[in-house]
Amino acid sequence: FVDQETKVLDLSRNNYAFRASMQDRLQLMMVDEFQDTSPIQLALFLDISSLSGKSVWVGDPKQAIYGFRGTDPQLMDQATKLLKNTSTLDKSWRSRETLVKFTNALFSEVFRWMGKDRVMLHVPEERRDKAVGGWIESWNLPVKNNSDESKAIASGVKDLLSRKDEIRPGDIAILCRK
Repeated sequence: FVDQETKVLDLSRNNYAFRASMQDRLQLMMVDEFQDTSPIQLALFLDISSLSGKSVWVGDPKQAIYGFRGTDPQLMDQATKLLKNTSTLDKSWRSRETLVKFTNALFSEVFRWMGKDRVMLHVPEERRDKAVGGWIESWNLPVKNNSDESKAIASGVKDLLSRKDEIRPGDIAILCRK
């Protein structure tokens, strides 16, 4: 889509009718998954946000997965220096405390360049009772292809559900490391 992004960027910079039309129609621009932004997308987002006057940008550099498409999560750090009213969310409203502690231990080391205040999460007081418990398992799946891996994961989930009566399928999160 780089050709389309380039065309819209050109319009946003050089076409008065396009700029006027966008300015009339846009009240708010929202960017989600900002950590997966490429340099051309960032330029486009900045131009369009200047036309809308208001913007909300949401992203987490720890979740960046599109480097192979030319995205760079460090663009997020650079862009937040240009934006006003930035904040870092430091509460986990969904995860159990065990998982929050595990991810804090893991990510505070892996992403130490970001600083702990931008990496570490905590369970808010309002949710502390509901966040108690949880557990983490590590499965070694010595498989050779995606089909075998899918079957091994499904078998592991079935086994876990049979061993833990209190767990429901929606309680399970799988992280695969290749």
